[in-house]
Amino acid sequence: STGPYRVGDTVTYNLVATNNGPGTARPAIVVKDQLPAGLTLMSVGGTNWTCSPTMGAGALEVVCTRSASAAPLVAGASAEVITLKAVVASVTQRSLVNYALVSPAADETLKEVNPLGTTNTGYEDGNPGTGSNNDDSKSIDLSTEPPLAIPTLQEWTMVLLGLLLGAMAVYQQRRQQGGRRSH
Repeated sequence: STGPYRVGDTVTYNLVATNNGPGTARPAIVVKDQLPAGLTLMSVGGTNWTCSPTMGAGALEVVCTRSASAAPLVAGASAEVITLKAVVASVTQRSLVNYALVSPAADETLKEVNPLGTTNTGYEDGNPGTGSNNDDSKSIDLSTEPPLAIPTLQEWTMVLLGLLLGAMAVYQQRRQQGGRRSH
């Protein structure tokens, strides 16, 4: 989803794990997503994925494991989308970075050509130039302005009731003034 985001807005990430090859990957790959401070997890899931939130490295981490009964991923193929939704709970900086990483299945028999990195507790920027092909990161822009207040149905009802009572009072006052003049 696009920003800038304000407190209370929903951020949606679509995580897609792709096999860069050269061989076929076993199906039970693991995708981890480290939510930045300031976002609160609402929901996460996808077809053939089992996901659960956990605290890891001082931040909320969502771990999603692809079903072992799903199809293996041939080189160049992508797994089903994982949709992660979070709410902006606080704004302490203008930009937040969400990190995700992909690990091979625990029973993988093929050695990875480019193994996982070791910086930032495994979460890197996704730049192959720095050896980070298994990870990715996306930043979102935040607005420090308060969210726009949209009146609720109850608030609109109160406004209309106030206008109606005001109109009735004016009508009653004019009616009483008109009755005094005729006597």
